[in-house]
Amino acid sequence: MRKFNFIFLLAVLGIGIASPILGAQVFEFEVSPAEVRSLDRLTVSPFISITPDKGDLATYFVGETIVLNYRSDRRGYVSIFDYLPSGKARILRNNEPISPGFERTLRGTVSEPEGTEKFLMVVTSRVIPDRLLIEAMTNPSRILEILGEDTLINQCTIQVAQRRAKSPTFIRFDRLPAEISSGSKVRLSATLTDAEGRALVNREVRWEVNQGTVDQPLTVTNSFGQVEVWFYAPSVTEPTYVYLRASFPGDHIYQESYAEIELQLIPQKIKTFLSLTPQSFHLASGESLDFEVYLEDAQGEAVADRSILWSANVGSWEKEITYTNSQGKASNRWFAPMVETSQTVELKAEFAGVRNLLPAQGFALGTVSPVQVYSGKSYYILDFSSGQVDTNFDSIFYQGDLVSGFALNPAQTLALKKGEVLELDFTLTQPVKRGALYLWGKSDSPAKITIYLNQQPIFSSPTAEGIISPLETNVIYLTDYLYLGRNRLKIEAWPEHAAGAFLIQRILIVF
Repeated sequence: MRKFNFIFLLAVLGIGIASPILGAQVFEFEVSPAEVRSLDRLTVSPFISITPDKGDLATYFVGETIVLNYRSDRRGYVSIFDYLPSGKARILRNNEPISPGFERTLRGTVSEPEGTEKFLMVVTSRVIPDRLLIEAMTNPSRILEILGEDTLINQCTIQVAQRRAKSPTFIRFDRLPAEISSGSKVRLSATLTDAEGRALVNREVRWEVNQGTVDQPLTVTNSFGQVEVWFYAPSVTEPTYVYLRASFPGDHIYQESYAEIELQLIPQKIKTFLSLTPQSFHLASGESLDFEVYLEDAQGEAVADRSILWSANVGSWEKEITYTNSQGKASNRWFAPMVETSQTVELKAEFAGVRNLLPAQGFALGTVSPVQVYSGKSYYILDFSSGQVDTNFDSIFYQGDLVSGFALNPAQTLALKKGEVLELDFTLTQPVKRGALYLWGKSDSPAKITIYLNQQPIFSSPTAEGIISPLETNVIYLTDYLYLGRNRLKIEAWPEHAAGAFLIQRILIVF
């Protein structure tokens, strides 16, 4: 547009005609900086328009072709002024007749110097003398005073730049964490510099991530060339790698660049629970008892294929390590030591935890006693099968009701609801080597029973559910909680549901 020729194309007729200044000397006129600034304060008209082919405020390089498209919805005469970055101005169109609705084109080649170039289009109702056009062009703040109040005005702006070899750029990430917890958020920062390490300010940096999200996909560098985003990690159940990319698209001075990082996501550790049953027990020297563990997570799901480590302060386990099955269960047998006096036992089953599961432990407490026990009779029995209380215990006390339908054979059972008890008194007078309690009983829904001997808990465990069979019995070994003389056995039921019950058909104590 400066020191170059323009060709005006009349779009309607399709005929190229020479510009009024084609082949003639182009005259440039000085414009004060204040008058150039006044262009931004002019009121533009919606009835005329002038637009560069790359859009208003676009950047054009020296030597690049530019096309100005202009039109008017009013009949009149068009003049176009060109305000150069050098502080001078010139007339590109001079009193060109224009009809409403017709778009016209002005084409040229961009030339030096670099900077901001503005184009001002005016449409007047009459032909304006050249001296007044020059006066209006050099004094745009008085343009309506000079050309008339009915003058229509519009304008556009371009940036002129010199083509240069683009400088390389580099992006580096700062303070990268080695690991990120699943579902967490972390602040990530990156710095954009040129080849000499100088910060590039006010440049766009775009962010992409294959998993998770960032709070700002587009950021702008600060005065130190830095940008920051919050990265929100997705929730994962296994160790996962996430790839994040920061890229600078480049501009007319600097080349594009990008940097990628790999972030390792660590699953959140889930709490686990381990239950060991039975939780309490009483054995004689040299006896053994089977134990079972159940391992579950915080959602109540069974945890399968995990190792369980077994330990005891006395005695020995059949296996040191077992593994949970698909239902989260594992079993082991414990062998009581030979003792001369009663000894307290603490058994432990332990899950050590893995990367995404927290550890858990279960305990059982019991005693091991010498083999000698005293008894007044060879056995004591209590039986509800006939619907009557058949017993040789010294005395009995029970709560609950006698009901039918819970035994394999036609038989009555005692139904103990939540908190109800059965108490039995018996007497020991003679020494025996070993004694045990046999209990025929099951529950109609999930339940737990606790058995006390002389006010000491000797057994506590969840109960089996279903129909009572003569071949299925709970065996609880009696220990030196037995006294010479009068003893009291107490059975307490704790169903999970208010309507549930623990059902007892028969109890037998043998020595």
